[in-house]
Amino acid sequence: MSTQSPQKPENGRFRRHRPRKTKAQGSAQGEQRQERKAAAPAVPPKPPQTCKICGKPIFDLAGAFSAPGEGGEPIHFDCAIELIARDEVLKPDEKIVYIGQGNFAVIAQLPGGKFAIRKKIPWELQGTVPAWRREMMLSPDIPGK
Repeated sequence: MSTQSPQKPENGRFRRHRPRKTKAQGSAQGEQRQERKAAAPAVPPKPPQTCKICGKPIFDLAGAFSAPGEGGEPIHFDCAIELIARDEVLKPDEKIVYIGQGNFAVIAQLPGGKFAIRKKIPWELQGTVPAWRREMMLSPDIPGK
């Protein structure tokens, strides 16, 4: 087995790069792409779901929560906070915040600037995915997919 270095081609380069597209080639491909999009059947957008609490449309389903109870229909984040605030008696230094994984909490700020969780409020059951959220997760219209 020989360990010689490869011979340099006549043009002095080792790699061959693709030639650049001309403007005519690029615009022709762009036109073809637009024709394919136009030929695809247009799916009418679904109307936004309405919040079970306030009755207003929910435009951001990614920020919605399931309503308490059997149905689990989507509700606004702010409506979930309002429902919790009706049931909880808060001291002047306490606030309701979302702490992730379907849980809210009543917190208070300590003198050092840290926060203390006074009460954890489970909202959505861990491991369950409502039908409206499953549909949203499988949608091809979600950015980043």
